[in-house]
Amino acid sequence: MKKYLLLIALIAFTQLSAQNCAPFYAAKLKQLSIDSLQLAYIDQGKGETIVFIHGLGGNAGHWTNNIDALSKKYRCIAIDLPAYGASSKHWPEKNTSRLDDYADLIIRFTQQLKLKQFVLAGHSMGGQIAMITALKAPALVSKLILAAPAGFETFTENEKNLLLAYATPQFYFNLNDDAIKASFAKNFVQVPVAAQALINDRIQLKQCAGFMDYCQQITAGVKGMLTHPVQTELSSITQPTLIVFGKEDALIPNKLLHPKATTESIAAIGTAIPKQQTVFLQAGHLVQFEQADAFNQNVLTFLDTKQSLSTKTK
Repeated sequence: MKKYLLLIALIAFTQLSAQNCAPFYAAKLKQLSIDSLQLAYIDQGKGETIVFIHGLGGNAGHWTNNIDALSKKYRCIAIDLPAYGASSKHWPEKNTSRLDDYADLIIRFTQQLKLKQFVLAGHSMGGQIAMITALKAPALVSKLILAAPAGFETFTENEKNLLLAYATPQFYFNLNDDAIKASFAKNFVQVPVAAQALINDRIQLKQCAGFMDYCQQITAGVKGMLTHPVQTELSSITQPTLIVFGKEDALIPNKLLHPKATTESIAAIGTAIPKQQTVFLQAGHLVQFEQADAFNQNVLTFLDTKQSLSTKTK
């Protein structure tokens, strides 16, 4: 009888876990519908608007340390892309680049919120999406903030095939807790205590409905980053742009495929953007989270600068 009751309790706990999959920042979230998608987003503060796009495998929670500070002066909106965070889990691939799909979605999302113009911030893949969005809709995007952006580094066809062979949905689906923790550790010089909430969310996600959709979306994102690099388009970005890299970024460049490249050499490619400034902080890839105070101060200084930026690197 005890074994029977224990089995019922275990089943009930498993079902509860599968349903209770809201990310740690869920209490702050709003919802917006676009076609069949339900998009979750944080909307905090008043004033000039900053829209934040997270990176591959992430969610709006990657910006919480920034939103809490920046929302004292700006309206901060951070979106959960489809299949991430609390947004709709299923979003079938189209024939276009997935990053172009994301950019089109950001444009529609901001139009539905009736934003006439906004600052666009993106981390990693989100930075690449932000640049594509700025190129597609230059009248909407007033300034760009790029945190460890993808898209500067390019890959040969052989390298692309190697990456896609590795980054399969099943690979992400099969990651155990230790592998997830190790993957997160690569984003930091030293893992902040606050990052535990991000790690817990990712581990819990394995028990959630729609987990395979999440894994498929990561693979689609990798493919999208490879399909639409922005290196050759940087000179066409007209917006003043702040680029922030971590000095000890372990993910950009790809250490296995480009062992001789450095984060500095990849960042230097960004100087092709006519109005840009590049800043290095003592951090890893998730620079805006690990060094939130320094990142926020650089953003505030950048946004308070009224004159056009000259091309320079700090």
